[in-house]
Amino acid sequence: PDLSSNEEEIVFSLYTPNGYNIHILHIDKNNFEEVEIEKSEIEKLTFEEKKIEPQIHSYNPLPYLLPRFWLPVPIINEMTLSPGFLTFFQDVLSYHQFFIYGGYSIPTKGFLYDILYINNMFPPQISAELTKDFLSIENSFYLTFFRNYTTSHHSFTAGYEYDVLMSQNVTSKLSCIVFGYHFSNRLRFPKSIEYERGGYFTTNYRLYSERYIYIYTYHNVKAKAGCYIKGPFSHNVLAVKSASGFSLSDTTYAGRMSLGGNSGTFAVRGYDEGTYYEKTVITGTVEYSFPLLWFERGISTYPIYFRNLHAKLFSDAGTAAQDFPPNSIESMLLSFGIETTLSLDLLYSQVPCDLTVGLAVTKEGTKPSFYFTISTFIPYSFNNERIIEPNIHH
Repeated sequence: PDLSSNEEEIVFSLYTPNGYNIHILHIDKNNFEEVEIEKSEIEKLTFEEKKIEPQIHSYNPLPYLLPRFWLPVPIINEMTLSPGFLTFFQDVLSYHQFFIYGGYSIPTKGFLYDILYINNMFPPQISAELTKDFLSIENSFYLTFFRNYTTSHHSFTAGYEYDVLMSQNVTSKLSCIVFGYHFSNRLRFPKSIEYERGGYFTTNYRLYSERYIYIYTYHNVKAKAGCYIKGPFSHNVLAVKSASGFSLSDTTYAGRMSLGGNSGTFAVRGYDEGTYYEKTVITGTVEYSFPLLWFERGISTYPIYFRNLHAKLFSDAGTAAQDFPPNSIESMLLSFGIETTLSLDLLYSQVPCDLTVGLAVTKEGTKPSFYFTISTFIPYSFNNERIIEPNIHH
């Protein structure tokens, strides 16, 4: 508190999130009286010095490797909802990380799961994943070497993938060796809705061996790249992206890749997934993103935090060819549209998630296509950005 210049008021200021609150108290001198100050002796304080011997022991991550929460999540398949759960846990130094997802599919009357383990104790990051979905069982193992510089990031990945595909009482087994390279110097800031500067380049090579009636091998190469340019207004971004892939095989159908759909490496929004299944594919995208609303708040202590609502104008194009090198090219797919995305964090900022509603119109002028996508690092849709997803049709 402070005394006014005329000594007739006491002023007290209190800071709150909404500003300053000022309190004024009028002084009535008749209510005040002088208080005598009594002096008292203070006993001399003594201290006893105790030597503390710290106990040094090796780091033990096991006490921390217990699930701290269980988050219910839906399983969506064929317009039906089934129950599922999700959890994530790691030790204090992040040497060991686990994502576990599980659920029961009502339409197929079977259990689904995704178990991902990441080890950061050694120079190469080690990751292993075991997945069972509606039609397949997938196993993968990767070794990743990182090299970080002040303004860029490089990584080299080698791995092994093994899938068992089940369809119409027929089982095929697919295994492959993977080699990949990833570069990124993208930058984003606290209120960025998208990367705002820089770019990225990712490529990988897969040598497939497939057992389906016959045993045959084939080669597959994919690459994707993009750059981000800051727009004229705050957190507006222009992005230009491209992706391509080709397969070399002696059989007609082995190594074909899917072109189309609203998400994925070779997406062309507004077209059905698998519009083309070919051995050579290429796509290009131009996007302009801008913010709509800022939330930056959660709901009590629940494991969800809302960041922002933003929109994106886009144009996608893509084409494909039956062989590589291509002899003839399919008709170009071209679409335009707009997306609105709600960005949020799940599991106390451990899992960033984007919920997107979009509208796309194709060059054929057919009925506009509405779609909904979830982009996240939740295990059942986990995508390692250093490795382009297989996207191979069998």
